[in-house]
Amino acid sequence: ARTAMTSTDAPQRAESPRAAPSALARKIQKVLSIRADSEAMTDALRSLSGVYTENSIAARRSLRSTLERGVISELRAFVDAAQPLVQATEKAHASATELATFCRDVQTRVTEVRERSADVVKRISSLDRERQRLEKRAVSLETVAERFTLSKDERAALHHFPPDEAFFRALDRARTIQTDCEVLLRSRNEALGVDVMEDMASLLEDAYEQVFRWVQSEMAVLDEACDDTELRLSHLRNAVRALQERPVLYQYCVDEVASSRQQSVVRRFIAALTRGGPRGVPRPIEMHAHDPVRYVSDMLAWVHVSAAAERDFAADLFGQSVLRNQHNGEEGPDDDVVRAESDGTGDDAPSGAPSESPAKDEDTGQERLVAGAAIVASRAFDGLCRPLELRLSQVLDSLGDLALCHKVAHLVEFYAETLRGIVPQAASLHATLHRSKTAAASALDRIVQVSAKKIEEYPSACPPDLSPPKIVVETLYRLREIVSSPSITPDSAVSRDVVSQFVEPLLGLCRRCTAGLDGLTAAVLMANCADAIETELRGPRASSEPVAWLGPAEKARDEAISSIIDLHSFRIIQECHMDDIVQRYKRGEQVDRDSAKRAASAFCARALSPGALDAKAVELLESNDVRLSVVEGSLEKLGEAYQTVYSALGDDPVGDDILAPEEVARVLEGAR
Repeated sequence: ARTAMTSTDAPQRAESPRAAPSALARKIQKVLSIRADSEAMTDALRSLSGVYTENSIAARRSLRSTLERGVISELRAFVDAAQPLVQATEKAHASATELATFCRDVQTRVTEVRERSADVVKRISSLDRERQRLEKRAVSLETVAERFTLSKDERAALHHFPPDEAFFRALDRARTIQTDCEVLLRSRNEALGVDVMEDMASLLEDAYEQVFRWVQSEMAVLDEACDDTELRLSHLRNAVRALQERPVLYQYCVDEVASSRQQSVVRRFIAALTRGGPRGVPRPIEMHAHDPVRYVSDMLAWVHVSAAAERDFAADLFGQSVLRNQHNGEEGPDDDVVRAESDGTGDDAPSGAPSESPAKDEDTGQERLVAGAAIVASRAFDGLCRPLELRLSQVLDSLGDLALCHKVAHLVEFYAETLRGIVPQAASLHATLHRSKTAAASALDRIVQVSAKKIEEYPSACPPDLSPPKIVVETLYRLREIVSSPSITPDSAVSRDVVSQFVEPLLGLCRRCTAGLDGLTAAVLMANCADAIETELRGPRASSEPVAWLGPAEKARDEAISSIIDLHSFRIIQECHMDDIVQRYKRGEQVDRDSAKRAASAFCARALSPGALDAKAVELLESNDVRLSVVEGSLEKLGEAYQTVYSALGDDPVGDDILAPEEVARVLEGAR
């Protein structure tokens, strides 16, 4: 082919002689434009060096054919090497064709199966939706079951006795379910609501009955010593709170608790009287029966302590603060409830009646608890009233001493007032203490009347030293025990009445003793007696503090002091012949100056003489304060009288024996 091409081209080149040089020129230009230093040229020359080994004309002429033969041999080698790949490709193509045929068959079968299973899929979807609906319903039923039914453990707890915390939790749960049944009764599930309500009602009735019987048995042994008293009391508190849902059982429970506490108080009172405390400490109260004050004080103190303990017990049991309205001694609503329920006239709401509102039910429950606590606290001492009143009456009947009777009467009065703030006003204990207080006042009044009669019958003899009569001293000694005792309040009604009944008889006796005495002596005796009465009956009070029963004594003492001052000063004025001068001068009449000089001289001489102004009767005053008051009053009157006499002298000259009023005042001041 190459030769043919060459032979064919020759005529063309021969036919166009001008084309040859231009073609050659282009080739030369092309060869010259080739860059020998390029990488492609370098690689081509390196490959050609292995083929073109000899630079000869034949080699150059056969270079093209040699290269083509090399290429052909390389291609044949490539074809031989690619033959396994071609075979593998053909095999893969056959497998792909077979797989495509299989897929078409599978697609055909799937289409057929899908057409046949469409009903099954619809059925499965329907069943899945039904399953979801049933699951939701199961959740709803489980929620309803949890809300409106008791678990096995809760049902078992309701039949477990003695009741514990689990029992009361289950009881509260049953009450809640019974209340929630109203929701079912108002819905389409009325039949379910009725069934649940009947079931809960049956369980609750049995549980409340068992709780009531357990409270009865527990109260009988509550006072016995045991390690779990606090726990038992806590369970009792829960039981009482639970029973208030059944007013009839709750009222029976309150009565049972009150009766049990009443028996317990009586037992403990008898034990305190006869056996005393544990191991004989404190000692039995009956051992001090010979001491009326100690005996009565111990009994009433025991009642006071027990009343506080019973109040705390009732408050702890019912979970309420009892006697809220009793602190001022006034009756509150609790007392009305106590009386009404004690008489059986209280209204009990039917157990199955629905409440108007939760707030009203809660208020009613609180009122029941408060009323129950008040009933227990008030009835606890009903059994104690008779033995206590009997012993107090025996003590009062045996008393004959004024001080002892007054102490006992004051003790009864004090504890009667103190217990008004602890025990409800409806309690019979208050009536008992009131009767005992009245009996004590009567016994005290009887002794006072006997003592006053003795004072009235006492002989009216005046002691030589003008001191109070013996019976006055003895009576004041007994009265001083009343007003000075630190264990009683002297300002109490009992003390005031007793002391007041003695003041007038004592003053009357003193006045009778002054019969037949001269005025100054009688006044001194009366001053001594009135001052003794005032001093002894004032007790530990300050002298400036007013005391109601001392009014008559203070008045009698002041009158006696005034009388002594007038009589004593008038006697000295009369002895110095100044009385007529003073009266004339005060009336504005003419005064004899010589008589005035003689009277002034006599008074100055007596004033300058030691002890000349004193009187024997005045020295018999027993009280320094009274004596000082008399001396000051007398000297003041004497000074005024001398001033009047000196003024009557006018401008007439006087001798050295007549002193000026200022000098007399200094002399009298020194005489004090």
